[in-house]
Amino acid sequence: MRAGQRKIVDHALVTLTGTVRLLAEPLFAPLSGTPCVVHRSSAQLYRTTTGIRRGRRELVASHVEVEMIDFALETAEGVVLVVGTSAEVTIRPARVVPRQITREARFLARTGLGGAPTDGAFDEVVIEAGARISVHGVARIEADPAAGGVDVGYRDASTTVRLEGDAAHPLTMAGR
Repeated sequence: MRAGQRKIVDHALVTLTGTVRLLAEPLFAPLSGTPCVVHRSSAQLYRTTTGIRRGRRELVASHVEVEMIDFALETAEGVVLVVGTSAEVTIRPARVVPRQITREARFLARTGLGGAPTDGAFDEVVIEAGARISVHGVARIEADPAAGGVDVGYRDASTTVRLEGDAAHPLTMAGR
């Protein structure tokens, strides 16, 4: 993220900081039920060992789910559309307190891990509307489709800035 430019340059890797704004209905994080634009939810299932190492917890399976919707990022340079279905999230996950066993059971069932919530540890990162974050990705400057084809000089044309990832440079998000 540190390698990204701080100014918007078309087709360049940039790192922009701003405030998250919803563009449509939010996602709902599966473990906490929090409305958000991005969540990273994970489950780790354990079993208690027997024999010489009796009583120790041993990791049996884990699952991480990242989900994202398009959102606006209000930056010092203007509004940028952050577009994608997934992102790397570098924010430290936290346990959902208080635990919501019903949601944890649904999450386990959906992931196919099996097991019971009592045999697991769960955590989540949630990026909500109003959060201040940094986003690293590829900037794309495009003609604004809302301009409706008004005939103006290209320097006067309204533009939209999109921030997206690609195979070599996935969207990456960090808290501020």
